[in-house]
Amino acid sequence: SSLGMIDSFYCLRHNTIIGCYNTGDINAYSGGSAYCGGIASQCYANVESCYNTGDIAIHCSDKAAHQGGIVSDLKDSNARVINCYNLGNTAAGSSYGAIIGSGYGSASNNRIVNCYALEGVGDKGEDVNNGCVTVLPEADMKAALFVAKLHNGADTFNMDVAGEDAINGGYPVLAWQGGTPVYAVKLALGDHAVADADALIAVVSGEALDAVTVSSDNARYELALPEIAPADAGVACADNGDRTFTISGTPTASVSVTFADAKVSQLGAALEAADKAYEEIPVSYASGNDIADGSKYVSEDAAQALKEIIDAAQEVCADLNASPAEKASATWAVRAAIVSYKTSIQIAHVDTTALEAAIESATEDMNGVEKCAEILKQNFRSEE
Repeated sequence: SSLGMIDSFYCLRHNTIIGCYNTGDINAYSGGSAYCGGIASQCYANVESCYNTGDIAIHCSDKAAHQGGIVSDLKDSNARVINCYNLGNTAAGSSYGAIIGSGYGSASNNRIVNCYALEGVGDKGEDVNNGCVTVLPEADMKAALFVAKLHNGADTFNMDVAGEDAINGGYPVLAWQGGTPVYAVKLALGDHAVADADALIAVVSGEALDAVTVSSDNARYELALPEIAPADAGVACADNGDRTFTISGTPTASVSVTFADAKVSQLGAALEAADKAYEEIPVSYASGNDIADGSKYVSEDAAQALKEIIDAAQEVCADLNASPAEKASATWAVRAAIVSYKTSIQIAHVDTTALEAAIESATEDMNGVEKCAEILKQNFRSEE
């Protein structure tokens, strides 16, 4: 026998069950095998944005008892259960799960996407034990952030209203049921950016977004104003200067704030050129080594001096509070070190043309660099 809010006959391939809920306990009695799910029993379709609060139980003499908080048995390997949650208990059977009783895949091939179960009730399912379902305590599942997580890009759930008018005991409800909209503010950050808050922020409709500061995590990189989509969602981003931005506003819809990979700063360009120089140029660590005829080398002193300047500049990069003057000083020091290092190179096969072009592209005033280089040059020596 098969039992669910939607029976297996209707759960055909290439269909989607979306925006449904069940609050009643479901009990199945059978003399043979049985399938029982809070939303669907044997299912070939995708199931999206649904929830169940009822207990699921099968009473049968046969060992083949499949029960799940949302689906008892997901039959199609291409089908998925997405953005759903279960509060009900699924009594142990031969196959049972907080979300899917059988056919849920595995942690590495998961057919359950962004689904949750209540701690202490739905946390004993096989799908939970296999890492396919996230278990949360009651307080977390009644919070605005949980509603934002369930959205997963679509405003399908609302926050339940408080007090006597509550629809679902404080747990999220489907948007068509009522409740209060919760808007998700998702910060999409490039490889060289960090945020002082979580990447997903929930804002209850009508409330202002607490100011969020986003900053470049390294003086090598500079952030630009992000793309905000949709642009009219009530969220704005202000440039505070010196690698920091403030995101604020009163959202009118869920919104994505996307910082692309940060561009390289002047200090970053200088450091990249220095890294290349240090990595590509061979060093002899003692005079008198056997060297092939016609080849030359750079002394260990020169290499070490460049490395120390690079390390000092890296410390400036790591310090988010470094002043513009400190960053400028580090930039010029690195550029001067590169020029000095380059002039000490006596290796015929090194492509100094490409290196010089990289240095010039990162330099606004080569004359200034050359002057600094003359001062630093006394720390370098070339050997043959």
